[in-house]
Amino acid sequence: MAKVTYTDLREVPLTTLSHAVDDWKDMVDRLGTLDDAARDDMLAKSERAEWAGVNATVTREFVRKTAKEFGDALAEARSVYNVLNETYTDLSGLQSDLRTVAREAGSSSVRITDNGDGTVTCSAALTGPYTDEALKACEADAKGFQKRINDVLSRAEEIDTTAAQALRRSYGGADMYNFGHTEYDSLDHAEAERALELAALGPKMTDRQLAEFNRLVKYNGTEPDGEFATRFYKGLGGPKESLEFYARMVRDDPHEASETRTKALAEMQRNLGHTLANATEPDAPPGLDGPKHHLPESWSEEFRRLGTQQIELSTTYAHENPYGYQVLGGLLRYGDYDPGFLNPIAEHVVQLHDTNPSLFARNAPLTDDPLGFNPSGDLGSGFVPLTSVLEALGNSPEAAERFFTDPPTAYREDGTPAPKGTLGFDNYFDLMANKDFHWPADQASEALFNDSLDHGPDAFGHALEAATTGRPHDADLTAGAPWHSADAAQLTQRIVEMFGSQPALIDDGAPLAALRDSFGEMTSDYMPDFQRVMYMGQTGDTSTYPPFGSAASFDPSKAQNFLSVVGKEPDAYGAITNAQQAYTGVLVDQALNGPSKSTLDMNDRVTNAVTSGSVIAGIMSEARANSAYESHEEFVKATQEKAKWTERIIGGAAGLIPVAGEPIGWIVEEVTNSVVEKAEKDSLNEAKEKGDADYNSGRHGTISAAELAVDRAARSNANINEDTLRDLKTSARVAAGDSFNTGAAWNEGGQ
Repeated sequence: MAKVTYTDLREVPLTTLSHAVDDWKDMVDRLGTLDDAARDDMLAKSERAEWAGVNATVTREFVRKTAKEFGDALAEARSVYNVLNETYTDLSGLQSDLRTVAREAGSSSVRITDNGDGTVTCSAALTGPYTDEALKACEADAKGFQKRINDVLSRAEEIDTTAAQALRRSYGGADMYNFGHTEYDSLDHAEAERALELAALGPKMTDRQLAEFNRLVKYNGTEPDGEFATRFYKGLGGPKESLEFYARMVRDDPHEASETRTKALAEMQRNLGHTLANATEPDAPPGLDGPKHHLPESWSEEFRRLGTQQIELSTTYAHENPYGYQVLGGLLRYGDYDPGFLNPIAEHVVQLHDTNPSLFARNAPLTDDPLGFNPSGDLGSGFVPLTSVLEALGNSPEAAERFFTDPPTAYREDGTPAPKGTLGFDNYFDLMANKDFHWPADQASEALFNDSLDHGPDAFGHALEAATTGRPHDADLTAGAPWHSADAAQLTQRIVEMFGSQPALIDDGAPLAALRDSFGEMTSDYMPDFQRVMYMGQTGDTSTYPPFGSAASFDPSKAQNFLSVVGKEPDAYGAITNAQQAYTGVLVDQALNGPSKSTLDMNDRVTNAVTSGSVIAGIMSEARANSAYESHEEFVKATQEKAKWTERIIGGAAGLIPVAGEPIGWIVEEVTNSVVEKAEKDSLNEAKEKGDADYNSGRHGTISAAELAVDRAARSNANINEDTLRDLKTSARVAAGDSFNTGAAWNEGGQ
């Protein structure tokens, strides 16, 4: 069967399909009238009649069969209509999306080539000024457009294939003289049925069949109504059968472990995880949009019961049969799960681990198992459920916040609640942040053992990041972010209090050092709060530094201790540096252009605006100089990669701080370039014995950034003449330099 090509989907007129939908709707209505007449008139009269002789058996049965055929004809017509109607709706939407992307690509000087096999190749086609920078940007755009178009085509191919299969089954093939074949309530129904047919093959699925299975689950598993997701998991049989299916797919695969197969299994893991999250999402309250189909709450209870039981995959090596939680963990690593489903499971797993850290190590394979139950390979092989559930929380912000802020519930080993049970801790953050908490390695291979010791703490950091920021730990920052809740802000305070008091817990080489990259993201999201406490203290007025939602309040010395050790990690340094400079730029713009009844002159207001951010810049520079990283190139690279924090901070601040200009329009690109340039200057001298040169480069970069912020903001104020601008820049330079010195003078023990 030919693939749906770019040209096909872009050019095909769907009006014919629309007319067919209308015709089948008319057919359903007419057959409905005939069916009513057959049942209510013909069949009813036949059943009431006083038949005798042959008529009592032959004629009455003939009437019954005839009446049934009318009903079957109606069911078949309704099935065809349902499939065609949803196919038309979905393909129309995809065609519109494709044409929109094509227009955007053309406007971005990107050429689209139809490969004729259901994919396209996009390439740069610059027509304007040709520079290396312009070409690089255009090539990056081309990659983005190529992925978007190929995703649309893949989805269209899946719809076209499934619709054709569903129509053939509705018709019934050779048995053309009988109605009443397979009936579909929707296209989702047909797609779920096909996915279950493939799932029944288990590991015997060919590469082509696995690719089809992945398309079906990927494009339908996250549909908002949850119909496909729920039908699919119910169709597998239940929690036990779902675990058996996934376990056999990743452990009993008879195919050669090729790169293609491994990637397909990793994609299957992601798709099944997102689908399970959707299927276990509860229905929204009446009147609100939300899932209309979901699995019963008993699934969470059954998963907990199965968690400590072994899933029988082998009778020869029974000791290697996985525990339910090891298998389930592979699925939970992907998807945004409802707290009602996930948190009881996560609590149970953490409590089991706290009671017996070696419980799930009993069945670790004696030889290296590269896939385990986590084919994606991210953060371990999947034999340690603790890592898996923490990673699940890292993708489920609401669940993560409640997990770390709600009082714990005690569970028995079989997963049932223990209302009178006692725990040796008050909350999960304090339990896992304790230096004595055991973090097991999640690798069967001894060669990878040491590298895997960070997997658990890394997942712990992801969970805390989601809980404090309200977004999945790997979410796209440009997509916006929610305001911080009161519970999230209080959790952030506890984190800063804990590690600001005991920075050695996350210092270079410490067991929890892997938390720092997530803490860098958290700090950046709370940049207004960190800047506020630098000079205004723990009870500072939030009106000067409006928070992103509920305010977090820190002890200044502990906040500086926290920053000084977190900033030693390149990714954390990059995120905080971008966020700090962006927020400082907004404050400067507010000082020069925002409405104010203050009697202070502009010089004083600019000085106040750059002071706290420059303290943080000094702390970051000193942290970088004291880092255990041999080369500082990692810091420059991380600063470039974390540049999206500029847009996040400015976008968030723009809704809180009224400004005269257009912040996002004139600040994002310049701030990003300025931050990266500063990071590059900081790295001119890599050897630690040349720390003075590093320090001076960082100081000059901070001063230049403050001066640039003033220069930028002044463009929006026609009342600032050249002499005033020069004085304002001088004030900014002096304040930034002095404040940088203050920040750089701090170390992990205080000032």
